[in-house]
Order: sequence, then C-alpha cells, then structure tokens
Amino acid sequence: KRGQAAMEFLMTYGWAILAAAVVIAALAAFGVFTPGKFVAARCTVSAPFGCTEHSATTSQISMVLQNGAGEAVSITSVAITNTGTAVTCSANSVATIVEDGNTVQKDVTCTGLTSGKKVKGDISITYTKGTGVLPMNSAGSIIVTVA
Repeated sequence: KRGQAAMEFLMTYGWAILAAAVVIAALAAFGVFTPGKFVAARCTVSAPFGCTEHSATTSQISMVLQNGAGEAVSITSVAITNTGTAVTCSANSVATIVEDGNTVQKDVTCTGLTSGKKVKGDISITYTKGTGVLPMNSAGSIIVTVA
C-alpha cells in the first residue's frame, strides 16, 4: 500500500513538471525569453541637438539631427561606437553648418550590419557654435533595426 501511494505521489509531480517543461519550451520557441526583440528603436542625443529620425541599411546608419542651440553650429564629426563585435563604424567627418532650428541628415558608414538585426551604439557629435573655434561634444545613443 505504501509503495503504491508513493508511486502515485511521484507520478503526479512528474506530470506537473513535464507540463511545466513543455510550456517553457513553447515560450522559448516563440522568443519570449529574448528581450532584445521587444526593445523599441530610439535615438537620443544630448543638447543642443535632437535626433528626429533614424534608420539603418546594411552599409550605413542615418540620423536626422535638429539644431536647438539658439545659433548656427558647425558639425565637424559624427561617430557611432560600441556597436558590438561584428559592427564597425567610421566617423562622418564632413563639416556641415546647421542654422538654428534646422535639421541635417548625417550618414555614418558601417560594416557588419545584418538585415533584420538590431544595432545599439553610442553617438558622439563634435561641433563648434557660431563663430567659435573650440570644439564641443554632444553624446547620445541609438538603437535601430537594420532594413
């Protein structure tokens, strides 16, 4: 009698554990445990710039930057770093003058971008204000899905 009761007890727990394992396997198959799929695309940059649009192709990451400095600025360099081991980006060093309130598109050439994958990186913008000569920096981050 005791053996039968013990066996029924263990079988009940066995079926419960098996059911839990099947549910966990099904959730893993649907990608519930990959949080990177649920991170929204975003682009943020510190003052005096705003990132109004962003996109990525297999060869470059593009951003539309808006000047909010109250005066014209000259963007001398835009770089994206810390993108991961497979992605390498070279800085866009084409100087561009942007009037107050206007926008400019900056494209950063990258290698290793894969279609359908998300890329996360740190943005570094070097610029000078008005007629100034001292370089200033603005930093930010970007998460974008490669088209």
